[in-house]
Amino acid sequence: MFLSNHFTKIIYVYALVLLLIDPFWFVNLFIIPAALEHFRTNAISSISHMNIPLSYRNFETTDNSHNNVIIGWLSFGFGWHNNHHHNQRELINTHRWWEVDVEGQIARLISKS
Repeated sequence: MFLSNHFTKIIYVYALVLLLIDPFWFVNLFIIPAALEHFRTNAISSISHMNIPLSYRNFETTDNSHNNVIIGWLSFGFGWHNNHHHNQRELINTHRWWEVDVEGQIARLISKS
């Protein structure tokens, strides 16, 4: 709960500390990772709304969301998009034995502490 309530403040303090220490660190430890994560999230979300090879749907939803085996494995679970759209409040988005959700497992561990 602390991280959820103070997320923005923590990020701003982290960025400010890096910027004050060295602008090189600010760029390499804040700007570049933030840009890469932004790209990863939006690319996977866009691709997961297309019916491409190895895509399937566990649930009939009102959108065009699909799960994709390759994207799911490479993104550590973020590619199980149809599962996410079926129940957006689930922390772990797996419904078949091959759907591994590493991000969800990490979030579960963090939420227990």
